[in-house]
This record gives sequence, C-alpha cells and structure tokens, in this order.
Amino acid sequence: MPAPVGDVRLSPAFVEFFNRAAGLSGSLYADGTPSPKFNFKLGQLETDVDGLTVKIGSQSLAIGESLKPFNWSGTEDVQVSAKGAPYGSYSGPWAVFKFVSGATWHDAGPGLTRLDREMESNGQKMKLPDGRIMFYRYQLQVFGTNPFRPFEWSSLRCVPQVAR
Repeated sequence: MPAPVGDVRLSPAFVEFFNRAAGLSGSLYADGTPSPKFNFKLGQLETDVDGLTVKIGSQSLAIGESLKPFNWSGTEDVQVSAKGAPYGSYSGPWAVFKFVSGATWHDAGPGLTRLDREMESNGQKMKLPDGRIMFYRYQLQVFGTNPFRPFEWSSLRCVPQVAR
C-alpha cells in the first residue's frame, strides 16, 4: 500500500503495476547490482531421447538429475544435445529466456513449474520411428517473481490514471 503524500492518492491499478514492475526489477537486479542476473534451478524429469543434455553457459543438466542451481547474466548460450548430436541452440543475451519460453508451462507447486518441450528441426516436429513426437520435460524452480514466466511481462502495462 502506498504511503499517503499530501492530497495525492495513487490509483489501485497503478500501485499494482508498480509492485509488479518492482518485483521483476528486484528479481533481475537483486542486491542492487548494475547488470541483470538471475538465479534459478533446473531438473530433468523425463524424455524419450537417449543421452539428452541441456547446457546453459558452462553448466549442464542430464537426464534424471535432480534440481540444480543455474545462473543467468545475459552471457549464457543454451545448447540441447543427445549423445553429442545437437538438437537445438539459443544464443544471445536472452538465450535462456528463449529456451524457457518455447515450452508449455504447468504449475507443479510453490515456485516449481514443469516445462514440456517438443523437439523440432527446421520448424518440423521430430518423430520417433513409431511416429510419436520426440519430447523432453524438465522442472524450473524460481522463488519470488519469476522473470521467465511470459505472463509477468505480457501483463505488465502502465495504467492511464496514476493518481486520483
């Protein structure tokens, strides 16, 4: 709730907008750092692809590993491979965000999300010999405001009336 200043009263819609923006800012610039960074955990649940590995920067996650910490600072590329063969990559400062945003989201408890990915090559779904689409699932754990969640960004809109 905003502190009253004179006769100016902030609209509830603006207070909500401001709090959401502050939550995202606090997640990306924790401890007042001048450059964005973000800590999260990933864990692999299941896949139908032998030897699948996800590498984010210098850290990697293999099939069956439990949640392990990862860091984003804008310099990490993402590579998905199976037994050394590439199955997808994302590069640039927002690579981790691109990797996460391409998945289907399922809430799995407080701070925990299950992400499902169908594997593609050149825009085509990759299939197993029996016709099933190749996939992998992994868990994402974030406490507090989750800057990976597309909703946090798409619903962030400044309001026309700040004060009343």
